[in-house]
Amino acid sequence: MPPTDDVVGIYEELAEREDERGAAQMRDRFLILAADAALSLGRNDRAEELRRRLLDQNPHHLLRPYPTLADALKSPDVFSYVVDLRASYAPEEAEQLLMSMRAGGSGTEGELPRPKPIAPPPKPEPEEEPEIFAFSRGQEVSEAQEPAPPADVVAEEPSPVAPPRPAKPKRARLKPSEAALAMPDVYPYHTTSVPAAPRTDAERPSAVSAFVSTALFLLLLAAGLALAGYTLARPFLPM
Repeated sequence: MPPTDDVVGIYEELAEREDERGAAQMRDRFLILAADAALSLGRNDRAEELRRRLLDQNPHHLLRPYPTLADALKSPDVFSYVVDLRASYAPEEAEQLLMSMRAGGSGTEGELPRPKPIAPPPKPEPEEEPEIFAFSRGQEVSEAQEPAPPADVVAEEPSPVAPPRPAKPKRARLKPSEAALAMPDVYPYHTTSVPAAPRTDAERPSAVSAFVSTALFLLLLAAGLALAGYTLARPFLPM
């Protein structure tokens, strides 16, 4: 059904009845549809009257930032919202709803479009695990699996077997002491002792130098003891 004056009146009456029931959200929806139908008929004054009526009752509505309804429909968000309202409450459905409410029906309670249930994503099919074959290093290929030699190959004659080598005689093991005695000396040497050389007179310490050293040591020791005693007794000496 194309928009007509009757359609504008149907949406406006539905908005009034929803307002009486206290359904503010449904009231705003039908006022938007009434204003949209009036704008489609070229009745801009009527559309602006319905828009102002909506904003007076709901100052924080989606149409608040726009000066006119035509400017609001230029916004993709507002336009998609109005298109959804047109699909949910077509003029034919709105007329039937109004007749139901006039006859004492429950109005739009329970008649809001329900979202379609979202089917859960299909579960991924489990990947087939590759077959595992047990294998051991010592496993040998059976004779049935061995490739047969080609027919044109002449069998080789077996090579002559070499005679076994004579076993070497085992040597008798010697004890450690006997092995050390049996080994020859690589570097022979003589252990003859060399007499020490006699000391000269210059290397012998003289008695004079020993006396001088002892006297100097005693003098230094006496001076150190005297200095230590003076240092300890200085605080007790009269000034």
